[in-house]
Amino acid sequence: MEKPSPLAVVVAGLAMLTLTVALAPATVASPSAVARVLGEARFQRALLLSLVTATISASIAVLLSIPVAYYVSRRSSSLARLVSSLHLLFLGLPPVGLGVSILILLRHLPPFTLAEERIGILFTLKAVIVAQAAVVAPLAISLLTSVFSYIPRTLDELASLYGLQGTGLLARILLPVALPGIAGAWVLSLFRAIGEFGATLVLAGNTPGYTETLPLAIYNMISVADVEAAGALLLVTVGLGVVLLLIYTRLQAVLSRRLEALGWG
Repeated sequence: MEKPSPLAVVVAGLAMLTLTVALAPATVASPSAVARVLGEARFQRALLLSLVTATISASIAVLLSIPVAYYVSRRSSSLARLVSSLHLLFLGLPPVGLGVSILILLRHLPPFTLAEERIGILFTLKAVIVAQAAVVAPLAISLLTSVFSYIPRTLDELASLYGLQGTGLLARILLPVALPGIAGAWVLSLFRAIGEFGATLVLAGNTPGYTETLPLAIYNMISVADVEAAGALLLVTVGLGVVLLLIYTRLQAVLSRRLEALGWG
């Protein structure tokens, strides 16, 4: 039997460590505990709220990120590099800090204050969506930039022969080709939005039965030392994550096969 390489051992070790951390809640949360929290109206609402708001915020983030990612992937100018650097800056910002920044904008800087007065964002369900979308958008830009970068620029040149450039090229050629990758970016953005905590706490508050999302419910259970309920809710989150990651992996495989079929793989 061939001896595994050191690199393979490191990869296997990191994979095992990841699984150990992800499944650690199973040591304190029994299947009956999971069934109990899923049967309680409060946690059902928290789960439903997370799924609905995350779906909306991930969709907004991906739609807004598509033109940015397309521009960054197709340009090598200083402006494109600056845009790329800026979105990476927000990717590394603590979600709580990002929430505080948005709170300051809405409370102290026109026209954001006018929007807050007219729409009423803070400490509402709209604030949950704003918080999730703000945190998820940098991730969506990074993922979509990679997706568009997979598509060679020779396709742009071929399309230009038929008069397709800019928005027309993006809408009629690149988006259909990149659709599995875009869907994959949306799936990962959805998962990240479901897990968003810090910015949501700052902008939407933590009101059980109203703005309490799944991460906030986990935090609330830990706050009252109900480790079993917190572990059960975390297992539900991990289960959602596993499903979404399997879908993402499938979509990436579809994108790879599509590019190979076009002779670019």
